[in-house]
Amino acid sequence: MDVISVDLARHVGVFPLEAGAGEAELLAACERLRRRPLDRSRPLWELWFLPGLPEGRVGLFMKLHHAVADGMAGAAAFGAFLDFIPDAPLLSAPSRKPAPIPSEGEVFRDNVSRRAQAARAFLALPQDPRARRGRDVRSLYSLEPRLR
Repeated sequence: MDVISVDLARHVGVFPLEAGAGEAELLAACERLRRRPLDRSRPLWELWFLPGLPEGRVGLFMKLHHAVADGMAGAAAFGAFLDFIPDAPLLSAPSRKPAPIPSEGEVFRDNVSRRAQAARAFLALPQDPRARRGRDVRSLYSLEPRLR
């Protein structure tokens, strides 16, 4: 297994605000940091501390490419920096066992069953086309697998 070395000094920085800066100055600084392109020669994430807010508060700006984390994973990565407990224990992900891959026969039977169900639904439609309005017959023949 290869060990990857990460130089935190190349990913974590300080972007000081003017003393007594408010929300407008904080947002302007975040926008300046957002516009800066990530260096593609290193892992695609940055974390910036923004000191200078009233009452000794420090802003935190994190930027990471969606190839690193997207959606909830990105929010979880950001939340890891906001833990109030020093040296908090790491939470482990719940164990998950994926369902076994279905056999060709199971896939075939499921496909036949869905097509038969679609045919029964089609035959149950009213014969008068005016009565069918609002019912999308094409959706009955979707080739997309259905989530159960």
